[in-house]
Amino acid sequence: MYIPCPRASLLVRLSILFFLFTTVCFLCITSVSASTNYAQQLQRISTDEGLSQNYVTKILQDDLGYIWIATAQGLNRFDGYTVTPFDGGFTLNENFITTLFKTHAGNIIVSTELAGAYLVNPKTLTTRNIFSGNLAGNTASFASIEAIAQHQDTFYLAILNNVYSLNSKTNSLTLEFTIGNENSVVRALKYYKNTLFIGTQTGLFSYDLKTESLTPLNLHTPDKQTVDNSNVKFLSVDPALGLLVGTVEGMYALSLNSSAGAAADQSTKSVIADYNIWDYSNTPYGEFIATEHGLFEFNREKGTTELILSFDQSKFNITENTINDLMVDSSGVFWLASRTQGVLTWSINTRRFNKITLPENNYINSIYQDDDLSMWYGTDNGLAHVNAKNKTTYYLTSQDPKAVYGEYAIFAINKAHLESTSRYLWLTGYYSLILFDKETGTAVAKKDLNNAMSEGAVIYGLSEVAPDTFAFYNDHSFYVYNGKTGLTREINELKQHVNPLEAYTFHRPFDDYPNEFVLSTTTQFYRFNEQTNTLTTIYKTSKKDSQNYHTVENWLTDKNNILWLATTSEGLVGIDAQSFEKKHHFNVSNALKTQSIYSLISDEYGYLWFSSKNGLYRLNTDTLRLRVFTVKDGLSVNLFSTLGAITLKNNTVMFGSSYGAISFNPAEFLQQSTQTTTSITDITLMSRDLDYQPNQFATSALQLTHEDMGLEVSFSNFDFQNSAETRYKITLQGPTSLEYDDLKANKIFFTKLPPGNYQLKASAYNFNSATESKPALLNFNVAYAPWKSPYAYAAYILIIITVLCLLFWQYRSRQLAIANAQKATIHSQKQTELALSNNKSGIWDYHYNDDSVNTNRGSELGYINLPNRIPLKHYLALIHPEDKPRVISHWLNFTKQKKHEHWQATYRLKHKLGHWLWYQDLGQIIYDEQTNKPVSVSGIYTNITEQRANEQQANILGEAFGQINDWLLILDNNLVPVSANNSFIKTFSQTHKHPLSLKVFVNAIGKAQCKSYANTLKSLTAKQNWRTDAVIKTATNPHHPIHISATAIAKDTHSINYYVIVISDLTEQKKAEDELRYLANFDPLTQLPNRSLMHQKIGKSIKKAHQQLTQSALLFIDLDKFKPVNDTFGHAVGDQLLCNITQRVSAMLPSNATLGRQSGDEFLVLIDNVEDIAALNNIVKSISSELANKVIIEDFSINISASIGVALYPFDASSTDLLIRNADVAMMHAKQAGRNGFKFFNDSMNEQIKQKLILENDLKDAAKDNLLFNHYQPIIDTHALTINGVELLMRWENNGQFVSPALFIPIAEETGLIEALTEQALERALTELAPTLASNPLFYISLNLSPKHILRTNIATKLTNILKQHQMSPVQLRLEITENILLEDKQKAAKQLQKLKSAGFKLLLDDFGTGYSSLTYLSQFPIDVIKIDQSFVNSIGIDKSDESIIKTIYTLAQNLELYCIAEGVETKQQKAFLEGLGCHVLQGYYFAKPMRAEQLQNPETHEHIHTLIKS
Repeated sequence: MYIPCPRASLLVRLSILFFLFTTVCFLCITSVSASTNYAQQLQRISTDEGLSQNYVTKILQDDLGYIWIATAQGLNRFDGYTVTPFDGGFTLNENFITTLFKTHAGNIIVSTELAGAYLVNPKTLTTRNIFSGNLAGNTASFASIEAIAQHQDTFYLAILNNVYSLNSKTNSLTLEFTIGNENSVVRALKYYKNTLFIGTQTGLFSYDLKTESLTPLNLHTPDKQTVDNSNVKFLSVDPALGLLVGTVEGMYALSLNSSAGAAADQSTKSVIADYNIWDYSNTPYGEFIATEHGLFEFNREKGTTELILSFDQSKFNITENTINDLMVDSSGVFWLASRTQGVLTWSINTRRFNKITLPENNYINSIYQDDDLSMWYGTDNGLAHVNAKNKTTYYLTSQDPKAVYGEYAIFAINKAHLESTSRYLWLTGYYSLILFDKETGTAVAKKDLNNAMSEGAVIYGLSEVAPDTFAFYNDHSFYVYNGKTGLTREINELKQHVNPLEAYTFHRPFDDYPNEFVLSTTTQFYRFNEQTNTLTTIYKTSKKDSQNYHTVENWLTDKNNILWLATTSEGLVGIDAQSFEKKHHFNVSNALKTQSIYSLISDEYGYLWFSSKNGLYRLNTDTLRLRVFTVKDGLSVNLFSTLGAITLKNNTVMFGSSYGAISFNPAEFLQQSTQTTTSITDITLMSRDLDYQPNQFATSALQLTHEDMGLEVSFSNFDFQNSAETRYKITLQGPTSLEYDDLKANKIFFTKLPPGNYQLKASAYNFNSATESKPALLNFNVAYAPWKSPYAYAAYILIIITVLCLLFWQYRSRQLAIANAQKATIHSQKQTELALSNNKSGIWDYHYNDDSVNTNRGSELGYINLPNRIPLKHYLALIHPEDKPRVISHWLNFTKQKKHEHWQATYRLKHKLGHWLWYQDLGQIIYDEQTNKPVSVSGIYTNITEQRANEQQANILGEAFGQINDWLLILDNNLVPVSANNSFIKTFSQTHKHPLSLKVFVNAIGKAQCKSYANTLKSLTAKQNWRTDAVIKTATNPHHPIHISATAIAKDTHSINYYVIVISDLTEQKKAEDELRYLANFDPLTQLPNRSLMHQKIGKSIKKAHQQLTQSALLFIDLDKFKPVNDTFGHAVGDQLLCNITQRVSAMLPSNATLGRQSGDEFLVLIDNVEDIAALNNIVKSISSELANKVIIEDFSINISASIGVALYPFDASSTDLLIRNADVAMMHAKQAGRNGFKFFNDSMNEQIKQKLILENDLKDAAKDNLLFNHYQPIIDTHALTINGVELLMRWENNGQFVSPALFIPIAEETGLIEALTEQALERALTELAPTLASNPLFYISLNLSPKHILRTNIATKLTNILKQHQMSPVQLRLEITENILLEDKQKAAKQLQKLKSAGFKLLLDDFGTGYSSLTYLSQFPIDVIKIDQSFVNSIGIDKSDESIIKTIYTLAQNLELYCIAEGVETKQQKAFLEGLGCHVLQGYYFAKPMRAEQLQNPETHEHIHTLIKS
């Protein structure tokens, strides 16, 4: 993407791009390229990837393809994806593995340091012990096997200075011979033609297995023999050279007798001198040796060695270059055993790229191959010529370091055809076209009859359109220059179609249209026919942004007639060369790592190669498979130049880059059609352990139970060379089938499969090749659950049939019994109909003659054993007192009547248990037919207790119906109102006369909506409920939210009787929901979007940027030292400050930015559609500056700043969480850089954070185990000639390397470990220096305290208690503090320092003079001693101003009655100057470096220091 300007041309475009990068310059040498170190291409397998330990002793590959890695803490097995520690049933995953040996049968012998040796079968993983580890029954002493050789079934084992034979069939161990004494440890064995060659620490021997004779073999004459060149570590037999012997000092060849193994003449030839040889490998790719300096290649013909790689040049921060072991696998990957970083792998394929570097000016813009095959390179500073002898000459360069960058750059080189000798070249320079004379090496005057290209003329977009003919433009029009005639003419009518101010550059013409001009502008790509005045649009950008260039950089037509366009901001576009229809598009959303594509080249095999600012790409134009090559694949850098690309005469392709050029033979990148084999490497279940072994299920099926779940199958083709391009095809056949054709992962997971037989087939193929591997097959069976098996279902069907038969028989029998019963009861049907229909009714009667009633209802009232009749008065006694008067009065009137009326009464009777039952009696008087006198009263009684209860409940519901706040409405089946509660009537009735008018209700809902609701109600079935939410208009609220619930009421299952409608007011609920929604998404203090809402916004921004191919930026802002503001001024002030910051930052953000609050003092700024990085940089810089301004809150002046991290999508992250994380990482780096600044994220930050976390974990372990140690630097009094004390300095050795305090002290402060480490150091010092402290009460230890430590409330008590435990006085401990402590919290710091002062400690202000407030601190804090910073002391004799500062500090200290200590005294001159001032207390390397306690207390150390004091 480029910034548009009126004069944007090819030259300007390139210069703008080049300004983004700096030139890397090397010392001028005579040859073009030097030895290449391929360390940057190393890949690592370490403890981070699961390796048991990082010290690797041996590596080998078994016949299946697995890599076995032996370490100092266990044996490991690697399948190309996963490192698995190997136990073998003998804890081999924990032992120190000394060596590995692959037998002729493919088994592996594993030798341990203390636990003996074992034989492992890689195919079954069975392991057995073959050597116990102790000799001659001595169980107290262990020895390991250091070397192994094999002949047929016999193994020869080197143990100490002995060689044993082991019969693999009988497993019997026999001592063959012993060499010398115990110092002659055997390190190498080699069997050759019945002779065993033995390499020991003291020399080389041969052992004749027939004669059993041992013979020493001298590699050197006695005068040239040394300890190192006799220490043999490696033996190998070479057909041409003989016995190769690797020693600590070189590799030698010993000629062998062809008929016997013994040396014939013992003539020794030095093959490789000097190097410490650890291993040697003769591979199809060359001969390689592993040494303590790295990996070298040996050229046998020339007898030379060349360094291939050394670990210290890799990206893994390795300082130890020793390669313990070298193994080259079957795919061409080199496996290198390191001592500190596990296994380093290097692919031989990285050598396919030939790296070309010039002595200087290595930004190569253009490349040209001359007729004599010499090379011309256009650089950013002139022209470079490399002749056939590889000598480089520079032309047209500038020696002015202040020259405008790019002014002397050469952007294109074209052959001039002005004469037959090819003497001249056309060079495209900065705003100019140069004619270069190769013979004189100078620029010569070209013909310019129109004076259009004279010096000073500004031209743009220069491109050769025909031999010696160039098209260009200026601000006014478009032109063509003919170099032969010197004439320049205007291109007719082109400016009528295209505005020159929008032009970008001319291109070479198309092959089919050689006479037409090809031009790209800011947004389009044209072809112009001058003769017909026709402008053809070939391509138009889809970008909508008119402020930037979205143009075509280069073009190429492939064999499929696809026109490929390299664009500046849209990636690679493929269009039909005839119709210009877009066919293909590659960009960051699908395949590329960048949107900017540079040069295009098609090789002889039809592949399209194109460069970019982020790697080199190869496209298969037939399959459209794309591969990217970066530094890890062998490139020097990932950034290429825009136009530097060429196919040389030998079909080699060359691209220019920001650091030299790379060339390669495309044929070497053709994928070989070798077929690999895919193997199943692991099978696991979540439900149980399988303990899978290779080929375990090759002949039998895996049996899974119905309870098994979580089946995971892993596989590998062991193609370590092409693991990144490996894809897998997976096919599962069975009750459930599936297929995967492009699986990147090497495993597949099945949660739960249905029962049945399955076959899983897995095969691998290379993404860049059609060759597919032999598949791996796994047959497995998933068992049925017992209750779901076919037998179970058959049993279920049989049981169901039996039950149905029994039910039918029972039904038939019941029907017959019912029929018989019906016949028997027909005659009493009339009587039954008169009887009572349920047990709650019965017959009662009253006899006039004896005034009695029957007792039929007695059992219901709980009375038993009653006579058939009782007197009426006894019955009346059971009636409820409230009902009795009414019932008696009514009874007397009834019995005296003359009108034959019916008796009806409702009353309560008392149950025996005390409660009351309601009864309703009906009856009539029975008269004597003859006398017509009343005889009795007879009737029916009914227990209506339950009915009365239901009536009471109905009354309650009716009352609730009338008073409930919800609106209730009952409609009949015609939707006519029947009833409504008071709330409904109050809300929707206009008058009290017509309370149930629905007119207001209909108007509130709307007629159309009411009609819809009516149709919905009519569609309801009996008892069906329908609900909905709606918004209606009421008198109190024009947008009243309600919830409607309607139920269809029916007495039977068919016809609807009523509709009950309940309308609930949702106003308060909606209000509460809105409040909850706001609280869930916005910060209540600042009213900004909170973490959750910002996460959603970032996700939407990323999705939008992905769709529109734009960028999004995320700023992570963390306020510096916000906590002291809260602690000092209170949280109320802190809250006001956060609101103030919110207002200020919001006011300065553009419209496409969103500010949110991440947490306490952390903010996020999301910026959409980022088009200009410079503009983004200005925004971040302005925010940082604004937040650094002083703020007044409640009369408090507050100074605060912010650390800002910036991450971009899609370049820095592909997801929301990763974008936030990387912005946070960048912020952390900004904070570590000193706060009050900002950082843009880059990939190295993750690595730095990772290394920091590793160091942090190691430091925690070191603190836990008290692994740090002390150094002490003496503090000298030159006047008293004494050592007054020492400054205590913590030191740490981690993994064999010393870690700088500048690195681990900040980590300790961040993690809170600094307090424990400081106290541990003090405890060590008081113990180590106890003799000195006890013998000299004035001797003191000066201890550095961190800010966190000094601000602890109990620091004085803590230090006093430690001193008491060691019986020391506070006088013997002085405390050094820095200004950082005082800046954290001045008030608290002052209190703490006063407590320490009161406790008897003296306080030293360290690094005095380097801060801004040092003088203020001397008056505010109880300081006793000033330590003059070494930055001033170092300038003594160099900088008079610093000497003046020292004098001023010393005078100030005297006036304040303080005394000074000068740090960093390194020279006698510095000592003399300070003593001349009167400053006699000194400290520095001149007297002594920091040292251990033992050295400090050594009398010789004291004598040496006293000698220096007196000098």
